[in-house]
Amino acid sequence: MKKTLIVHAGLHKTGSTAAQIALMGLRDVIEARGVLLHSPDGRRIAHHQHASAIAHEKRFARKAAMFERLAEAARTFKGHSIFISSEDFESALGDPDALRRLSAFCERADLRPLFLIYLRSPIDYFESLYLEMLRHGQPLAADELAEDVLQEGQYSWRKWTFHFDASAVAHAIDGVGLSAKFRDYHALASGSTVSDLLETLGFAELAAKAPAEARANVRRANKNLLRFLHNRHGEAAPSKQWLRPVEGILRATPPRLSRAMRGRFQSRFRAATEGIDAAYGLGLTEALLAPPPRGPSTRLESVFSVAAADRLMRLWKDCPGAPPESEVARLAEEWGEGPGAGCAKG
Repeated sequence: MKKTLIVHAGLHKTGSTAAQIALMGLRDVIEARGVLLHSPDGRRIAHHQHASAIAHEKRFARKAAMFERLAEAARTFKGHSIFISSEDFESALGDPDALRRLSAFCERADLRPLFLIYLRSPIDYFESLYLEMLRHGQPLAADELAEDVLQEGQYSWRKWTFHFDASAVAHAIDGVGLSAKFRDYHALASGSTVSDLLETLGFAELAAKAPAEARANVRRANKNLLRFLHNRHGEAAPSKQWLRPVEGILRATPPRLSRAMRGRFQSRFRAATEGIDAAYGLGLTEALLAPPPRGPSTRLESVFSVAAADRLMRLWKDCPGAPPESEVARLAEEWGEGPGAGCAKG
């Protein structure tokens, strides 16, 4: 009987890093029960190079020896499954050629591939991912990127492709004869990716032994605006100290998609989300259609906009010492959405 190659493919921003760390701490116990937690370097369960190679034909050819080592580890393991993990596998999910490369490798290695994919609602995913990508130099304004996602159902930046249309992903995987198990990030077992992953692998009783889940990728309010300005204007952008009062607005009223943009995301992705829910017994549609969290917020498209960037650059040049309190208050009022939105205190 073929062994199963479980490919944990994220998605991004679903606790993959925390899961990789936690599973490494339980490696001996899990492998004794028949699941090889393959570690390329012996220190962590993270297969970013494998994911990158699968997504690019020339790189896949250059990394043949790396895949042979994975195949050899699978051949010599006495259990029934091999587990590999990287959120970067997301880039391959909508690409039939990349999926065929994985399928061909598994055929040569006598493995049965199974994707394990954690999904977020498109709105929730966009809000989290946009801020994360600012850390990686992504310069587009929020509304520009949102338009790309609404039109294409995905977007690409540098080596990554991010998917918002889960039905399209499922169709691509099924189209090349592969299998996938989808999980709902909004309905995790015990509220934790680590616990849910252990339960999905058949080790629910080990969840209590897993290290406490400390998300390495949590959304941070500070420095997002600084990164946005630096991504667009380079070293000519204001300093961290100058921007601190403006960043304070975002700590008090976190940025979220506006009501209007939420409505557009709901219209664009509702049918696809209902389709994946029906096919795999998920509840993502409820998360997609849910109202935004209670409390004041700022509009993501207003804060991270071309107009806001230009305005802050002009203000910095006019008032290089610090932004006037009156201007900070005006920005808070203009960016705010929802009851109680207004000037940041502090």
